[in-house]
Amino acid sequence: MTLLSASIENEIGISTHVTSIHNKGGLTFRNHGTGLTYQLNSYVISPRFDLDYTKISDYEQVNSLVRVSINALYEFENATEFLPYGLVGLGYEKVFSEVKDTFSSHAFLQGGAGLAYTLQTARHCRGGDTDSKNSTNGISFRASSAYLE
Repeated sequence: MTLLSASIENEIGISTHVTSIHNKGGLTFRNHGTGLTYQLNSYVISPRFDLDYTKISDYEQVNSLVRVSINALYEFENATEFLPYGLVGLGYEKVFSEVKDTFSSHAFLQGGAGLAYTLQTARHCRGGDTDSKNSTNGISFRASSAYLE
C-alpha cells in the first residue's frame, strides 16, 4: 500500500508492504518493510524511482534487504477515482548478512500492475490559470514479481 501526494508534474509516495521470502511450506508474509517513491508525471510513460527497505523474519541467516529501482509506469486514464496502472523496471537488491549461493545481492527485473484510488483532489488558483496548481492524495495497491539474475 502506498500513500500518495501528487501534483501535475511530480508524485511522492510512502509505502508499507509485507512479503514472503522463504516459501517452503507455503506463503508466510512475515517480512515487513517501507519504501519511498518519486515519479515524474510529465510523460505518457512516467519514470518512477523506488527505494525500499525490508526486515527479513522468515529466513534465519538474513537480516534485511534494500532495493533500489527505476521503473516505467503507464496509467490507464478513465473518468473515475480508480486509476489502473502497469509498470516494468530494473534495479539492484542489497542483502545484509548474505547467504553465499542461496540469498545474495543481485540485479533484478520486475513487472507489475496496480490500482490507485484518489482520496482527495484540491485545486488552488491564484491570478487565474497562470498560477493554478492541482494536487491529489490517494492510495495505491500493487502486485509485482521480481525476476532474479
